[in-house]
Amino acid sequence: MMENKKLIKDIISVQRFQSVLSIYFKILTPFVISILFLGYVISYVTMRSVESNNGLFDSYLSTVLIILVSSSIVFIAYALYVLYMEKKKNWIILLFVMVIIPFVFAYLIFQQFLFYKIFGAVLPLLSYYIYCLLLKSAAEKWISEYYWDQNRLEQKKLKNERTKNELFD
Repeated sequence: MMENKKLIKDIISVQRFQSVLSIYFKILTPFVISILFLGYVISYVTMRSVESNNGLFDSYLSTVLIILVSSSIVFIAYALYVLYMEKKKNWIILLFVMVIIPFVFAYLIFQQFLFYKIFGAVLPLLSYYIYCLLLKSAAEKWISEYYWDQNRLEQKKLKNERTKNELFD
């Protein structure tokens, strides 16, 4: 059996990764929507009244952001592990370009406001969300390609056995 270098090596770990990514993405979506909505509400309220006291929004928003950033750090470590084991170098580079570098720039620019102001977290949050969406669809594609290739190899093997049996009969 010939091994295809473009295909995944460990189907079980990639399937586990894909299922964790699907669950994580279902949980991540409401967080992103709530952060963007609250950011809009906070900016609207702040523009309406100069002396607005939106401490409730700030504390809720900072709690949601802390939870999201903490979970994303754990997930990024897991994603890096799986992508490294599968030798998906382009996806690792894309992770740095889309997620880590924008987060570092936003942190440097909005250092004192990152967990209190939505504006410092919008770009890294959206790019992380888009990266997770792209990675989710790519993982599904990797799994389907793997099973398609396994099916093709099985069909080829059966065809060779039938041909061999016909020659000897």
